[in-house]
Amino acid sequence: MSKRETKCGYVSRRRRYDTNRSLQERYDAESQIDSMGTERGRLVALVRVRVYEHGAFPAVEFPAESPIGPETDEDEIDSVRARAADALRKEDD
Repeated sequence: MSKRETKCGYVSRRRRYDTNRSLQERYDAESQIDSMGTERGRLVALVRVRVYEHGAFPAVEFPAESPIGPETDEDEIDSVRARAADALRKEDD
C-alpha cells in the first residue's frame, strides 16, 4: 500500500451487516436495524471512541431525534457513557 492509500472500514462485533458496504450503505443499514428495534426504545446518544497509539478519546454525540443533548445534566450524560462501557464489556463475556 502506498503512502497515499488509506485503509478504512467498519467492524461490528455483532456482524449485523456486511462490512464491505459504503459508508452511506452502512448508515442506512444501521438506521434500518435501529428502526426495527423498537423494544430498545429511542436512540439516546452515540458514544464513539477514537483510539490512538498512546491513548483514547471518547465522545458522546446526540442525533437530532435524541431526547437529550449537550445541555443535559452531566450526570445523565455520564450514565450514557457508563451504559456504553457496560455493553462493550458484556460483548467480551
